[in-house]
Amino acid sequence: MGCRVSSRVALCLTVGAVFSALWGSPAEARDWFVRAGASGGDGSQAKPFADPWQALEKCEAGDAVHVTEGKYYGRSGLGTWKLPFDGVQLIGGYDRDFKVRDPWTHLTELLWDKTSKNWPKEERVTSNSKGNVIDGVVIDMKDQNQYVDEALSGRTEKAGESAMRFTHPVTVRNSVILNPGASGIVTVAGSVIENNLILNAVGWGWR
Repeated sequence: MGCRVSSRVALCLTVGAVFSALWGSPAEARDWFVRAGASGGDGSQAKPFADPWQALEKCEAGDAVHVTEGKYYGRSGLGTWKLPFDGVQLIGGYDRDFKVRDPWTHLTELLWDKTSKNWPKEERVTSNSKGNVIDGVVIDMKDQNQYVDEALSGRTEKAGESAMRFTHPVTVRNSVILNPGASGIVTVAGSVIENNLILNAVGWGWR
């Protein structure tokens, strides 16, 4: 025996399918690529951006930013990077061609340009979002600290900030933090902090 569907029901089903297609599924996560010294890039693997800040400015929730070895100084040499949305990943340690990843060999260095007129007013890497991942970066804050002599035997009262700060649980792994002005990583309960090297922190390695 057949089944009759009224035109009103059929219309509702059709409209529902359209809304589901447009808004029911989350946007597919995107991969962004960064290579030190690149120019005129669009963030693709073939034409990468020159600094992670450019990818972080374009990315959306759940995206991953892949960064090659090299030295990076942030926008206007300020030496700060903020992960703007939930689930964004900052992944360093790639070779120049994105073919091999080894964070302990291919160093992705997030630095402050000491010749810059802009003094950082916050930590090197920050986020107020949830579920972020920082994997395979190197932060040395020596240039941001002030020392009592050329031998760097002690620091003055004016020191740099902590290296990283997060207000929600985060994953930080395979990273090196040297000479933070205060603590290495400041985060909250529920974070995953694994396989990192944190040296010469004035405060805690992480808290």
